[in-house]
Amino acid sequence: MGPRPQRAPRLLGRHWSGLVRSFHLPRWRHWCEHIAQALETGSPCRAEEFEASLIDWEERWTALRGETAPPGPDTTGATLDVVRTLMPRYRAHLR
Repeated sequence: MGPRPQRAPRLLGRHWSGLVRSFHLPRWRHWCEHIAQALETGSPCRAEEFEASLIDWEERWTALRGETAPPGPDTTGATLDVVRTLMPRYRAHLR
């Protein structure tokens, strides 16, 4: 068997490139700035304050991306069918 096609990594790269740039990178920058400020001022890192500011930022980020878009098709039934099919097969591995 030869090497696997590189389709998945390319697709994942496209998917993550936007999310990393627009979400994860700014979150890490926010954390670094918070830590740097604590180090510069000699004050303790206030985790609760940072977490609250991060939640505010995440909510703004989500709102800018139109979280109010209608949900996709209802797949609850299909999901349960898949679970019913797979659980007997893999139940022993879950213990």
